[in-house]
Amino acid sequence: MKTLEMTRRATFVLAAALAVGGCGGRPLPSPGGTLGADVASLTGDSCDIPDEWYFHGACTWHALPASGWTYELAKYRGYTIAVSISSNNGSGSAELYFSDATGKNDISGTYKGKAFSPYGPTCYYDGKKETCPGKVFLYIHLTSTNTKTINLKAAPTAKMTSESGYTGTECFPAPFMDNTEWEPNLALESKPQGETLSLTLSPPSQKQMLPPNANFVLAFACE
Repeated sequence: MKTLEMTRRATFVLAAALAVGGCGGRPLPSPGGTLGADVASLTGDSCDIPDEWYFHGACTWHALPASGWTYELAKYRGYTIAVSISSNNGSGSAELYFSDATGKNDISGTYKGKAFSPYGPTCYYDGKKETCPGKVFLYIHLTSTNTKTINLKAAPTAKMTSESGYTGTECFPAPFMDNTEWEPNLALESKPQGETLSLTLSPPSQKQMLPPNANFVLAFACE
């Protein structure tokens, strides 16, 4: 298997994957609250925020307590995913919004006038172009409302289930860097155990953090 080094500028996969830039301070609705005029639709099943890509899959959101939280998305096209964020110094001031999609005619809309660019065929490693390894089975989109950097005690993790299996036997996360570059991290590969796949989303040795107004896309692929 070809081993690819993670880019040196990536610290926390989620934090570094600034796929669609910051929110510019635009507030998002509170869970259970009244939806703002700038949100077309936001329910427990779907998120549709104007001027951003729309992931048609499941959607969940919740304030991030200092003790941490697990964001569980409902089943979508046979997949479920739960992302766990560890204890942190955010004091419960941030709200995190997750939605997912498979990339099969279920990601629409534009960001800065551009349609979403699916994983592949070219990926980047320290500025060098390479053929993207593996095949994507799921994408997630995260938006947060924190105005300051939140430091995390441990690396975030994701646990997934699939009714129809995965696209390979070695699976890994791939952040969409700067809205232009897919950077798969094969150092975080993990093997599915039956229907279940567990992944660490950042090297534990690196500083774990969530930047202000984080807004990004992460792909999950297998080879």
